[in-house]
Amino acid sequence: MAFLLGNTAVYLLVSFKGERDLEADMRPLVPVDVELRFSEFHELQHEGGSRTAVPETESSAFCFPLGQFLASPSLEEVVSRMLSTTRSPNPRALEFWKEKLIAFTSSKAQLAFDAGRERVEMVVIIHVYPAVWGSAEEVTTEVPRRSFNGGGGFGGVPASPASIEELEKVTCNNAGEQHGCAICLEEFDVGIEVTRMPCMHVFHGDCLARWLERGHLCPLCRYEMPTSSRE
Repeated sequence: MAFLLGNTAVYLLVSFKGERDLEADMRPLVPVDVELRFSEFHELQHEGGSRTAVPETESSAFCFPLGQFLASPSLEEVVSRMLSTTRSPNPRALEFWKEKLIAFTSSKAQLAFDAGRERVEMVVIIHVYPAVWGSAEEVTTEVPRRSFNGGGGFGGVPASPASIEELEKVTCNNAGEQHGCAICLEEFDVGIEVTRMPCMHVFHGDCLARWLERGHLCPLCRYEMPTSSRE
């Protein structure tokens, strides 16, 4: 699940581990492992006008008992503790991250409790980009993982079909490249074919095509693809 606001993006993933039907009195003690990855992107201008974003990344690991996610006061304390390890660009963004984290972790913790799972693993990825994409209004877009029905790429105006078709296809070797698709958040398998934009960022071909059908900017660095009106 991804939530987008201005120049920030929050990606949330969860997985349940172990057998079902754990004893009810043991369920609040189930360990919840949370990995928080925070990336602040800095924009670089290249000769010829192209732009890329270079991330400065930090990672933090936490482990809490499931019971702390099931009650509002303790859940808010847990989320505040996690976010205290990040550098918030502004109070509005911090409140946005906090709101989404509380809602997501609360619902997933309840699912894990009801199912009697033995372990919960969560990944929280926060990206902060150099400049605001699109409107500066406080509008959030929720993008379900591997689904683009509820949102899409930044930029408002889609990239032209011809420019999408002409994107370069390359073989992923994970050497000097991203290790995963920033749209669906899945890691690349070595040897698969990926699609590379002119800014050199690579993505799964189908993910990128659907993204660019809704907005003409690179998901990572805001490189501008041609639109139909500019061809």
